[in-house]
Amino acid sequence: MTSPIPLYIFSDIETESFKALHVLQIAAITDKGDKFSIYINPGEPLPSSSLEVTGLYFHKQNLYRNGCILPSVSAKKGLRSFSAWLQSFNKTIHLVFHNAFAFDIMVLLRHFSKQKLPFPNCVLNIHDSLPACRKFIQIQEISGFKLGALAEHFKVPLLDAHNAIDDANCLKEVCEALVKAKELKLSEFLNSYVKPITYFQAKLKPKK
Repeated sequence: MTSPIPLYIFSDIETESFKALHVLQIAAITDKGDKFSIYINPGEPLPSSSLEVTGLYFHKQNLYRNGCILPSVSAKKGLRSFSAWLQSFNKTIHLVFHNAFAFDIMVLLRHFSKQKLPFPNCVLNIHDSLPACRKFIQIQEISGFKLGALAEHFKVPLLDAHNAIDDANCLKEVCEALVKAKELKLSEFLNSYVKPITYFQAKLKPKK
C-alpha cells in the first residue's frame, strides 16, 4: 500500500527538439536526494538543433554528448527503468517539472503510450514550477523565469545545463531556495500549480 504522504520528485527530460520525437534522457531527484538518470538511444540520426542545445548526437549506433560516448538503452527499457524507480519508493509520487503542463508530462505520456507501456500508477499529481515561480516572484526582481535565470537569482549552481540530472537537481535547489526566501512550505509553493495525472491522460486519449 502506498504512503499517504506524497514524495516530491523533481524531474527533467531532454529531447531532440520541441517536436519531442525522441526522449533522449530522463532524470529525477527526490526531495530526499535519491537520483535517477538514464540516456535513451534514438536509433537514428538527430537534427543539428539537438547537438546545439543539448550536446547530444547519434553516430554509428551510439549516443554521444560533447564528444563522449554515452551508455544508452532502448526507449522501452529507459521508460521501464524510470517506472520501476518511481514504484520502488512504494509511495504516492508527485512529479515536478519546470514547464510541466506545456511540455514534459505530455511528452512522457505520449512516449509511454507509443511503447505500449502503462504510466506508473504511483504518480498522482504533476506540479509545474514555472508558473509557480511567476506567482511568487515579482517580474522586476528577476531577469527571467527560465531555470538558468532562477539559478542565478537564487545563487544555485547549474554546472551543466541541458544535462537532465543537473537540471533536475538545480530545479530542486531553486524551489528550496525560493520557499526559504518567501517563508513558504514546499507543498504550499508546489500546490499553487498542480493537476492530477488523470487530467493529462485524458488529454492524450483520441477524441471520439
